[in-house]
Amino acid sequence: MNHVFQQIDSNFGTAVLVVATLFLSLGCSADTATPNATNLAPDTGTDTDVGVDIRYDPPAPPEPRDPADLPGADTAPGENPCGDNANCRWNAHGVGTDHPFDDEDLGDALLDEDGAITLDDSSEAEYFAWIPNTAEGTISRIDTEKRIEVARYRTGPAHQELRPSRTTVASDGSVYVANAHHQSVTKIALAPNCISVGGAPEPSTSTGPDDLLDWGDDDCVEWHEEFSGFGVVDAVAIQETGDDAFLWVGAEDHSIWKVDAETGQTLFRTESPVSPNGFALDSSGGLWISTYFQTKLGLLDTEKCLDHGSCEAAICQDSIVDCVKSRFETPANAHGIAIDGAGRIWLGGDLMRFDPGAPQNSRWAHTDVDFTVFGVASDGDQWIYAGADSDGLYRIDSNDPGRYEPVAGTAGRSVRAIDIDHRNFAWSINRDHNDIFVVDPGPGIFDGSIDDQIAGFEEPDAYSDMIGSILRFDAEQRGVLRLAFEECAPDDHYHTEWQTLRFDAEAEGGSLLRWRVRAANTEQQLANAPWIDIGSTPPTTSPVDLRAVLGEEGLQRAGFIEIEAYLVPHRQGDQFYVPRLATVDVIADCPKIIL
Repeated sequence: MNHVFQQIDSNFGTAVLVVATLFLSLGCSADTATPNATNLAPDTGTDTDVGVDIRYDPPAPPEPRDPADLPGADTAPGENPCGDNANCRWNAHGVGTDHPFDDEDLGDALLDEDGAITLDDSSEAEYFAWIPNTAEGTISRIDTEKRIEVARYRTGPAHQELRPSRTTVASDGSVYVANAHHQSVTKIALAPNCISVGGAPEPSTSTGPDDLLDWGDDDCVEWHEEFSGFGVVDAVAIQETGDDAFLWVGAEDHSIWKVDAETGQTLFRTESPVSPNGFALDSSGGLWISTYFQTKLGLLDTEKCLDHGSCEAAICQDSIVDCVKSRFETPANAHGIAIDGAGRIWLGGDLMRFDPGAPQNSRWAHTDVDFTVFGVASDGDQWIYAGADSDGLYRIDSNDPGRYEPVAGTAGRSVRAIDIDHRNFAWSINRDHNDIFVVDPGPGIFDGSIDDQIAGFEEPDAYSDMIGSILRFDAEQRGVLRLAFEECAPDDHYHTEWQTLRFDAEAEGGSLLRWRVRAANTEQQLANAPWIDIGSTPPTTSPVDLRAVLGEEGLQRAGFIEIEAYLVPHRQGDQFYVPRLATVDVIADCPKIIL
């Protein structure tokens, strides 16, 4: 069979999500391509978790091969490597192949003139910071280029104790703001996405800090939903995948809701592994959960938690593998949360870094500092920023948590929340001083300096994503290409052994492509199979020993595999670098059954 599904959405300002899922048969006919119960071997050699049937005793994990010795090493990606090898199977997608990238419904994504997938490298988009005025029950929208407040909105009904203090920003610029004490969330759209509800030609909406409309009169306030009965609502995170957008909402009474981000409709509620005080979403769909100065860190796998039933799994302790929910003990009381460019989790309180990819006994790096960290943020590259109230703003080397320095001129303020804008400037909320200062990072750890100061707020407070960095740095909304490949017909071949991944890609200026693969025995199982990291380009180059990568999990003879490439942009000052992916192909070995 040869199914092709492609869907592409835009990502506000910085990058574009490009999702393509293609099931490509390795020279198999439609009526024999999918295994069924009649051609599966007995129980020996079957991985029950992902349904991988290897049809006889599983082979030993293969030794990694020299790239020069891999099948296809002597031909370019996109060129047929099989020659006269009758057992060789090859399938390619992209420029110059039989499966060019499709340019339908690209939105703001683009194919370059050669037909390769890339991202929009323009710098013409508008960028905004959303700052809750906790004491006033409003939220301010700040133009981060002009450094001025351009609008102010009410976040809930009048004469209610709202206390807005948590935000998350979607790729179209919309904000979702949690009213902590009112136990509610409000969505506010970014013009021109606002819709006039009174029949006027233009929406009625705020145009500045002094133009505050009554509750119910601002057409950019799209919906308001309550999550009452479970304590303070203190965590929100937007998740966008293809056409779908979901909002995760957390309340202190160990509650998490999954919400339709477009309508505000609750899809389900589930128990949180910890009491939520902040969310951060990683590139694998992991929702990391911070607490309010407790010695706990939580994780919800959103790729496994799909409905109420699938979310009701037991909570794993200090483990990630095969877990829907996990809970980890932290070295000290923690507050605030961020994810760096390497996927490591940062917590405040003290300075703590958790590496989920490290061995279990070496995941934590802990620096016992003589100040209290309230908010943390990552620039997606080398630097972490920590708000330490009157002790000021600190800059930390993400690769050496013991190396940190205060930013000059920030001590004596009330630095709490931090976020990073599209130019890598750090925005620091000074809650008790009703202002913000913007820090120019400079090149080194001692070089940060206050570049601007913005006043006029009413107890500003936001320990979460207020600019949109959760999507730019941490979450799934870069560009991602997914290609699924199907085994050779099992009735005609002993097995399919996946050999080589090849690609033609460019990534300069700090941009990169991140590669993953997953494997299963059926198309249905493939959708829930765990991902295996391959590496990032740079430094990973083509060809890749796919047999060795899959062989570490005994999956080199799985019936289906899916290759994923994340296209991640990078900004250096005013220059915006984007990767380019021209071709991806896969080579397999399919020994024929000779009767």
